[in-house]
Amino acid sequence: MSIVNSFLVLLSMTICNVVLGQGFHFREVKAPFSDSYILLELNSMIYEPGELSDLTLSFSPDSGDNWVKAENLNIMFPEGREFHHGNVDSIVQAGYIASKLNLEKYSAYKVHNDSKIYIDSIWLRDARGELLLTLLWDAMKDHGEILSDQVLFKIEGDFKYDDQHIFSKAGHEATFTDPRDQQNYRIVQIGNAIWMGENLRYNAQFSNKKNDFVEKSEEGYKYSWWMAKRVCPEGWRLPTEDDFNYLKSYYKNQKHLLPGGISSLNLQSILYDSYWEYWSSTTDKSGYAVTYKFDWNGLERDINNTGSAFTPTATLNKSLIRCVKDVK
Repeated sequence: MSIVNSFLVLLSMTICNVVLGQGFHFREVKAPFSDSYILLELNSMIYEPGELSDLTLSFSPDSGDNWVKAENLNIMFPEGREFHHGNVDSIVQAGYIASKLNLEKYSAYKVHNDSKIYIDSIWLRDARGELLLTLLWDAMKDHGEILSDQVLFKIEGDFKYDDQHIFSKAGHEATFTDPRDQQNYRIVQIGNAIWMGENLRYNAQFSNKKNDFVEKSEEGYKYSWWMAKRVCPEGWRLPTEDDFNYLKSYYKNQKHLLPGGISSLNLQSILYDSYWEYWSSTTDKSGYAVTYKFDWNGLERDINNTGSAFTPTATLNKSLIRCVKDVK
């Protein structure tokens, strides 16, 4: 039995809404793009070869009360860089028909119900796992003139991994509500441990001093190491170095720890220009705290030699944390 990740992407011309499933995001919507067309660019991170199918675009001119499926939809590629790096025959085999659109430096293919996109290992290697899709919709032919600037777009589809055995290592998701502040978290069971699938956001104020042990950030709350060892909910704990090493050995392709990977841990932003660093509860021989971050080499060990000691007046380094819980 094959396992399929369905995904749904919603976007208004001005407001981005919810992204689910495989992790596709709208990058840009150009309206109008050319004459009667609207161009939609999407991206996602995919770390194993697979097949994208049942790709549909729907739109709602009345804030989601009614949805209409787009019938005149095309997928665009730079000339010579179609599926399988210029192998146009593979596009025909996948159910695509060349469009008659005259697009400078681009080729276009009509999207049908039986159209499939095969993401091969060469594509993933060259794109470093980032899948870009450019869709061109003939809005005038499907709907006529669109007067509202609050049109909702919805992209739906299925992504099926080529090698189904990797799903034996997929994280089993559930939810947890922190009783201290009623915050909800995704939790993921991997092996004999349950991990929070999100960075902890508990505002555990230690004092009102300027160098407090807690700092709010866009990624979640950052904690001093002293506070990190104490802030997890009852029954949860700060992960050890062994916990992080288990993740490294469990996933041969460590990119599955990132957004779009089967682990569902999302240990990094989908953007690579900054790294998220996490405390562990382990110290090295010198007594400094061991930390982990995900960079181009994978999940990397580091040492924080400034934030481990507790002194009332010291400026303490702060990092994000993920809490873990042992399966009984």
